Amino acid sequence: MLPLLKTTINLEKSADYQRILVCLYVSFFAVLVQSALPLFFIGIGCVGLIVHCAQFFYLGYPDKKSQKLYRQGSYWYLQSKNKRSVRYEQLQLQFDGAFFLIMRLSGLGASKRLIIFCDQLTVEQQHALRLINKIEKKEHRDVF
Repeated sequence: MLPLLKTTINLEKSADYQRILVCLYVSFFAVLVQSALPLFFIGIGCVGLIVHCAQFFYLGYPDKKSQKLYRQGSYWYLQSKNKRSVRYEQLQLQFDGAFFLIMRLSGLGASKRLIIFCDQLTVEQQHALRLINKIEKKEHRDVF
């Protein structure tokens, strides 16, 4: 079997996700401190930002329920932390950026958007996903 057909992506903690969060939270904190709000509200806002930031750093990844994305045959499976898998028929790369990919998994009545950061993928997996996406787009166009 071709390695392309057996792609497995482990959705673990992402250092890129945490770096982006640090930049965002530092920016929010700077805007809050520089605002003309009374000191009491600035203090409450800072505590709220710290608690919110700690929560996201603990999770380490935007989708805390998913554990693994893998392909078997022509189907994609998204496995949750409780080992339950949901089957999807198609994967579309909707956005391919420098830090992350946004994918859309679709199947019979089910659809899910998934954000995968590039540090969670090997270079081979990134190439395989792009190639699979092109093949599936071509097959989908040929059907209609």
